[in-house]
Amino acid sequence: MQQRYIYLAYGCVIVSHVFAYVLGSVFISPCRKDFSVCNHTLCTLLSIKDSMQDPTGALATWNVSTHFCTWDGVLCSNTSQQQQVKGLLLDSRQLKGALSPEIGNLLTLSYLNISNNIFHGSIPRELGKLASSLTHLDLSHNAFNDSVPASLANCTLLTFLDLNTNFLSGSFPEFITNFTQLSYLDLSSNSITGNTPRDIGLLSASLQFFQLYNTQLTGSIPRSLMNCSKLVWLDVSNSLLSEALPSDWTRLSSTLEELNLDNSGFSGNVPETLGNCTMLTVLHLHNNSLTGEIPSSLGELRSLQDLKLYYNHLSGPVPSSLTNCTHLVYFELSGNNLTGGIPEEIGRLSLVEWLTFSMNPLLEGSIPHSIDGCTQLRQLSLYQTNLEGVLPSSLFNLSKLERLSLEDCAFSGRLPELVGNLSSLSIKLDVSHNNFEGPIPAGLGKLSNLQGLYLQGNNFEGHLPHQLSELRSIIEMDVSCSLISGTIPTSFSRLASLSKLYIRNTQIAGPIPDIFADLQNLQVLDLSRNMLVGSIPQSLATLYNLELILDLSSNRLTGSIPSSFGNMVRLQEMHLSGNMFTGRIPSAFGGCVGMQILDLSHNRLEGDVPDALGEMISLEHLDMSHNRLSGSLPSSIGDLPKLISLNVSYNMLEGVIPENGVYRTLSASAFVGNPRLSMDSPLSRSRSSDERIHWKTRIISVLLAAIVTLYCLRYYMKRKEASALDLPLWRRVFMRRKKVSGLLEEGEEDRCSNLEVELRPWRL
Repeated sequence: MQQRYIYLAYGCVIVSHVFAYVLGSVFISPCRKDFSVCNHTLCTLLSIKDSMQDPTGALATWNVSTHFCTWDGVLCSNTSQQQQVKGLLLDSRQLKGALSPEIGNLLTLSYLNISNNIFHGSIPRELGKLASSLTHLDLSHNAFNDSVPASLANCTLLTFLDLNTNFLSGSFPEFITNFTQLSYLDLSSNSITGNTPRDIGLLSASLQFFQLYNTQLTGSIPRSLMNCSKLVWLDVSNSLLSEALPSDWTRLSSTLEELNLDNSGFSGNVPETLGNCTMLTVLHLHNNSLTGEIPSSLGELRSLQDLKLYYNHLSGPVPSSLTNCTHLVYFELSGNNLTGGIPEEIGRLSLVEWLTFSMNPLLEGSIPHSIDGCTQLRQLSLYQTNLEGVLPSSLFNLSKLERLSLEDCAFSGRLPELVGNLSSLSIKLDVSHNNFEGPIPAGLGKLSNLQGLYLQGNNFEGHLPHQLSELRSIIEMDVSCSLISGTIPTSFSRLASLSKLYIRNTQIAGPIPDIFADLQNLQVLDLSRNMLVGSIPQSLATLYNLELILDLSSNRLTGSIPSSFGNMVRLQEMHLSGNMFTGRIPSAFGGCVGMQILDLSHNRLEGDVPDALGEMISLEHLDMSHNRLSGSLPSSIGDLPKLISLNVSYNMLEGVIPENGVYRTLSASAFVGNPRLSMDSPLSRSRSSDERIHWKTRIISVLLAAIVTLYCLRYYMKRKEASALDLPLWRRVFMRRKKVSGLLEEGEEDRCSNLEVELRPWRL
């Protein structure tokens, strides 16, 4: 009986669970089979949410506790009693995952923006179901792949389509030309290939923004695109498009504001009709293969703010009409073959901030005095031109100038003290490789924000001004290859930000100052080819942060090489050649595991070559030639994995040359001048034996060739004699007499007697 009650209780529990499930299905679940339209939309949205990963909780409001029209990112219409989802605005929410095909069930959806997320996979073909509603589709800046689905061709009501910055592939979707209401189209930064459709001009009544930059499209710009008279923005830069630009841009004259055709393969001339597009504010044609002259008609673009024509093959003069573009902010013509000079009216460009004429080797003349009219100028770049003459004083009125690049020109005269007026110079001042002379101006010390100072390759003379130590922001300084003399100022110890210091090939003399304790940011120190004397100061020997180059070569330095150099574990190159260093090579060099080049040649070093050099695992070039080193060569050097060059010539080394590693590949010149150094080993004997055999073989071959040649010659002479015996008797007698008489006339009796012996067999 008790057992029966137990079974009955279990039965009641089961029935209650079933009843509760049924009630829940009918009254609680919003997604039951007999759902309303509202519940259908709710289920679709929840399904879309379930397909996503939401690490930031951006969709936290998406739950059944509130109406979906109140959810974050859901836009509903209020035009009817039944609220419908008109838009999903879920951009920049860090959402992940695939976009659910359920999106196609939101049949009233007009706006879909899920840009700047991390969606991946294919674009759902179910989007094609939204043909009667979808007008705005933005899937940009995600990770969608595959091609654009063909079903999207149904969405002919689209006015905005942005798929840029994904991993889409395939050809340009031809069906887009049927979207006759499309005003914004962006397929940029994808792997789309093929040609732009020739019929793109069918969008002429609506297309305003067209962007295809950073794609793999080929061919040319379709001429039909020139019919899109409402076009405001055209960007096909960074593509594989080529050929000549369309010649007639007249129909875009009243609308086109930005044209970006840079970093492609366009050729031919710059179209003259671009000058008709008077609304243009941006014209980018740089990094192409354009030729011919710059059209003077571009001077009609009075609204132009950004003109970039650099890195082409343009020739001819710079049109003075360009100075009519008084709203220009960026004016860049570098890297062409322009001739003539900088327009004298350049000062009319009062708003220009970026002015570059560099890398035009045929550009000549001088800097116009009107340059100070460019009052907003921040960068002036004239390097690698043929500009010459004295710098105009007006140049130093440009108080906002941050970068001045005048290197590799033909400027002359003195660099005036007025240079100190350029108080905004911060990026760099480069006047290297010109013909400047006189002293280095002390006014440079006023440029307290300057990071790079390059004075090398001029005829500066006199001492290094101590005012240079006021350049507290300086990172790189180069005063090499000039006639400056005196000593290195001790006040340079204040240049705490200095990273690279080049004082190479000058007449600087005296000892290296002990100033490096405060220069802990130094990565490159090049004091080579001077007249420095004395020993290496302690502060330099302990400059452990030095990372790139230490070059003290070709001076008159003495003393021993500090063993503390071995602590420069990050240093890549050390050049100490051409000095008078004495003592031993420090074994501590083995700690320089980052060093790639070590040059100790042409000194007076002595003692053994340290076996610890075999621990310099990054070493590629090692030169210890022209010293007084003795002892044997350590085999550990041959085991260095990256060593490709070794020179130990002209020392006093002895013993047998090891045969491992780089030792096997070196020529005899690497060891010459070490009379007690030998290659007397089984391998070397084998090599010598092979060489001897090789020479013997060559000698025997030459002798055999000579014997064969003599034999052939003798055989030929006998044949000739035999052929002569076959002549008629009267011819033989005549020939004998003629030859004998001819020789007698020349007085060659000895040859006649020999000839007579040869002719005896012919006598009758």
